Amino acid sequence: MTDSNSSSSQPQNDPTLRSAEFDPTVRDVLEERLFPEGRGASRRTRRRAWGITITLGILASMGGFAASFAFDLWTTNPRAAAEREAHRDLDQEVVPFTTSITYDTDPTDAGFSVVLDRPLSPEEVTTLQATPPSKVWDLLRPLGGRLIHSSTYTTTFKMNIFSERAAQLSIVDMTPVEVTCTEPSAGTLVDVSGQGVAEYPGLAINLEKDKPQLVNADGRDQGQPFFDKRRIDLGGGLEPGGLRVSASTREQSCTWEILARYVDAQQNPGEVTLRDGDKPFLAEAKPQSPEQHWEAITYKSQPPYFHPCHEKPSHHSCPSN
Repeated sequence: MTDSNSSSSQPQNDPTLRSAEFDPTVRDVLEERLFPEGRGASRRTRRRAWGITITLGILASMGGFAASFAFDLWTTNPRAAAEREAHRDLDQEVVPFTTSITYDTDPTDAGFSVVLDRPLSPEEVTTLQATPPSKVWDLLRPLGGRLIHSSTYTTTFKMNIFSERAAQLSIVDMTPVEVTCTEPSAGTLVDVSGQGVAEYPGLAINLEKDKPQLVNADGRDQGQPFFDKRRIDLGGGLEPGGLRVSASTREQSCTWEILARYVDAQQNPGEVTLRDGDKPFLAEAKPQSPEQHWEAITYKSQPPYFHPCHEKPSHHSCPSN
């Protein structure tokens, strides 16, 4: 009997079981920190308090998100406008456009001339006399020869125009400037006559005029200012622009530049001076009294192919005859 009573009363006094049922320390901490005024309240009341607290927390979080979202919406347009303005300012710092120049070095059937600054050596003269007129440019070019299309007295080059700006711009006018002409000083002139007149599409300029202009070289508007009805659009991912320019001069060799006027995407005007790299363009004339003047004898089928007009000017191949 005694054993039975001892056995039944022991679980009630076991501290492990009391701790498992509830821990007053944990309860006190929660009530003290979260619901100090709810001490002694019923379990239902405490659950409702918990629910209200959680709901308020969720609403507070959603309110903060909504406020942040509204602030982002409110600042998006001004921020985007400021970024566009910054990109536009950076783009304006990029050089509007640059050019590369390639002089035309293809002889034509219409005739051409080659000039050199120095006279040919005896060995070079021997080689010249053995070279057919159709091959003479291949001979003289490596020696420093420069080509003149003698039928039109022109120096022709192709000008490619590039722009790395993100926004488009348009070249609306080009004017020859800084035109300086002097007597040609080449020491050697080699002439190869031809038939007809060479024609070049693109722009032409007569540097002997008082106020030279870039005009149309062909078509219905031949002789009219090129930019009267045209413009060149660049930038914004567009392909580079290209122009073929033929500059003519008979009596004097001339250097010159081009003043290009443009408007950008905001209709702001600007100007760029175009040159052949770090030097002006050159249009060369044939010297009137060169130290050596060689005229091709085009009808001959064997050497010598060139006559020395500087030694025997009365020969029928020479220009004065």
